[in-house]
Amino acid sequence: MFWKVLGLKNGFLSVYSLQFGWFCRRIVHKKATPHGLNVRLPALAILLGKPVEQVPELAKLASPVYQVSANAPPLFIVHGEQDIQVPINQSIELMSIYKSNNLPVQLEYIPNAGHSSPEYARKELMDKMATFLTKVGF
Repeated sequence: MFWKVLGLKNGFLSVYSLQFGWFCRRIVHKKATPHGLNVRLPALAILLGKPVEQVPELAKLASPVYQVSANAPPLFIVHGEQDIQVPINQSIELMSIYKSNNLPVQLEYIPNAGHSSPEYARKELMDKMATFLTKVGF
């Protein structure tokens, strides 16, 4: 999952990857891909101090799904359609939570892109991101 999240709050822009927190959410709910589990489980156990299944509340604190509130910043999500590490449904779920809170959100899919790919730097995508920023008043 090389999707990035674009956040705008109080005039500040942040671009970051929600990879860790999102993955914690998925393991707790057993929806991560097998490849994703093999890659992340050992690292998450070290980071959390125990296997994720033993500390679900700690993993929940790291999940963006559980952190969305009425004052969350606008969100621009990009997800590769061929990501074998993180299912695309995770981005759809986060977008849905934003929409259910009437928050600005946009999800863009990158055809044939995996977890990390040069397609994420395409001008067309950068233009969409710029349009989103303008729309939300940045």
